[in-house]
Amino acid sequence: MFTVIGSGCLLGAIVAQSWVMVSGTVERLLQERMSLARATGSYLEEVLHHDFDHIAAALTPLMREKSDKALRDRPEIRQALSTSYFGTVFKEGAFILDADANPIANVPEADPLFLKQDLDLKSLTLQARASSLPIASPLLFLRTGHRPVIILIGSIKSSDSRVLGFLGGFIHPASDNLLKPFEKGSIGTTGTLQLLDATGAVIAATREKSLFTVTDHGSLLSSAIKNKKEIRGRCHACHEDQKNGHAREMEVLAFAPLPTLSLGIAIRQPENEALAPAFVLERRLLVLGLGFIALFLVFTGLSVYSVVSPLKRLTRAVKQLEGTGPEQKLPSFGKDEVGQLASAVELWRSRLESEVRLTQWNLSALQEIAEYSSREIGVEAVLEKGLKILLEFLNFSKGSIELVYHQKIFSIANGLSGPDLKILREALEFRHEDSRKEPGKNAVVLEVFELQQQTVVSARLSLMEDLTISSLLTGTLPPGTNLEQRRIQSILHQIVMSLANLLLHEEASRRHKQSREFLQKMLQTQEEERRRIARELHDTLAQDLAAHRLELERLLGHAESYPADPQFRVKVKQLEEKAHDMLVGLRQMLLDLRPSVLDTMGFLPALHWHLERLKKEHGILGKLSVENEKLRISPETEVALFRIFQEGLQNIVQHAEAKNVLVTVEQNTSELLMSIEDDGKGFEPSSLEAQPIVHRQGHGLGVLGMKERTLLLGGTLTIQSKPGEGATFMIRIPLDKIAENFL
Repeated sequence: MFTVIGSGCLLGAIVAQSWVMVSGTVERLLQERMSLARATGSYLEEVLHHDFDHIAAALTPLMREKSDKALRDRPEIRQALSTSYFGTVFKEGAFILDADANPIANVPEADPLFLKQDLDLKSLTLQARASSLPIASPLLFLRTGHRPVIILIGSIKSSDSRVLGFLGGFIHPASDNLLKPFEKGSIGTTGTLQLLDATGAVIAATREKSLFTVTDHGSLLSSAIKNKKEIRGRCHACHEDQKNGHAREMEVLAFAPLPTLSLGIAIRQPENEALAPAFVLERRLLVLGLGFIALFLVFTGLSVYSVVSPLKRLTRAVKQLEGTGPEQKLPSFGKDEVGQLASAVELWRSRLESEVRLTQWNLSALQEIAEYSSREIGVEAVLEKGLKILLEFLNFSKGSIELVYHQKIFSIANGLSGPDLKILREALEFRHEDSRKEPGKNAVVLEVFELQQQTVVSARLSLMEDLTISSLLTGTLPPGTNLEQRRIQSILHQIVMSLANLLLHEEASRRHKQSREFLQKMLQTQEEERRRIARELHDTLAQDLAAHRLELERLLGHAESYPADPQFRVKVKQLEEKAHDMLVGLRQMLLDLRPSVLDTMGFLPALHWHLERLKKEHGILGKLSVENEKLRISPETEVALFRIFQEGLQNIVQHAEAKNVLVTVEQNTSELLMSIEDDGKGFEPSSLEAQPIVHRQGHGLGVLGMKERTLLLGGTLTIQSKPGEGATFMIRIPLDKIAENFL
């Protein structure tokens, strides 16, 4: 592409230079023809003025008479005119007019009347009187012989500039062949030299083809004669030949008006002849330019080939080395630029392979640390693995690594005894006693120094304010070795992140264990309190009520012994029935506090038993649906779920006005689900959230108790209900919270 652009620029430069040279040659040729036209015009005007002045000099002394009649009667004037006009350009004749433009004499005709018939003498004399020099008329055709002539007329003045008369001469330009001296000028074989009058008509020419006709540039040249303006240039093809109607060939035109006379000289020559030297020069320059371009392309092609060919060989060699080991080298490409490029490629290839190997090792080390920490084998084991990787990276044999976390210190050493570590730490503190800075967050402070002919590398990284890791490594470091801080930083980062994850996991496990222990303790305490209350009620109030009832039964048996009060038996009977009801209610309360069936038969039978009580005591039909009979839950979880179940049924009894209850228990691979569904009057769940706890009645407190117990088990409680459509309570407990080994 650049070769093409360069060739185009070179060709453009050659064309531009050719155009400049050709334009200069054309300008020079036009200037030569312009000079010829000026010289020809000046010569013609000089000849005409000379002949006119010759005749005027012979007549002036004879025309000093004041009377025009006297002038006409003097034959010597005609004699002088006849004698003086021979040998001049006025071969067609001459004439004398008085000051009033009346003919005095003319030659060769004897009768001057034809002057008045053929010429507008008054107009000519007016123009001559206005000019200090002779004037030339346009081309005229005299009646006598139909001769084409131009008239040169001028005034004859006395010494005091008084006009004595007028002298005129007839010139037949073609017959007199005024341009004959210039026929052999530098206008070529086909060029034409023309004399034009004020109308643009050709009155004399070196070629007779265009005589006495108005040239195709007539108006332009007529204006140039009038304004005394020179014209030079190339005639365009827009001008047409007036005779045959065909476009005329291009030609060169140089036109110069005569200095004082209303005539002009035109030089016209075909362009291919006039500018032949310029065209030859143009062709030669073009051929020379094409030759230079051809040579340029050849040498450029050879140069490109000499560069591209080695580059192609280098490219093929590089591709052949893809996937090979570092032992394979590029072949030699010499000492030129391509050879230097090949050497640079080989150098960068070896560096890149070394960098790739080091990066792969670094990634492998980071992955190994991450996998090691995921095994949950302890902080010391991860530190030991990290120290081993750091020593391997530096090719050292001794070192230590230390982690400080919440005032806890974890330290591992390899090949260093306690005294050795103390010496290294004291040396490090001594070096930086005044200037040592604590590392910023996520920034490694790397220090290298010599101690006892060993290189010591110290690295510290602080991930958080309460989590800092530091290492001291010692060994032999080859001179000029560049420690890559970013790789050491990445290894320390991975160690710290792994340890932080491990420590946080241990902390979370510890807190989770504490929460489980708290839940277990709370549930145990709650159930123990229920047992104590049930036991106290059974041992005291229940026994007292039973004894009271027996005493009332005994009194009822001896009622006949008290005839004075006929209502005594009735009252005792009523007291006995109330005592019985109180004892039954107390026993129901004891069952609610701690149903013995939950301890003796388990969770699911306890649900069946409670639903049967619901039907017997409240007339609500209950149904239990169990997807998996083999539930694996701890006793504490059974008690908590049973209490949630109790709260749900109690809520239905008090507020739902339901006739049927469906309880579903399902255990899948991830959670335990228990739903309590009724067909009661329903309610709006959002009303429970909007109402303050202190103002809640019925639904609010019961549902709150269910939510609290569900949260203690780590589960969720959702309520689906609408007024008139019943209600569904869905309890979801994750299996990892309620499995048998939960506590």
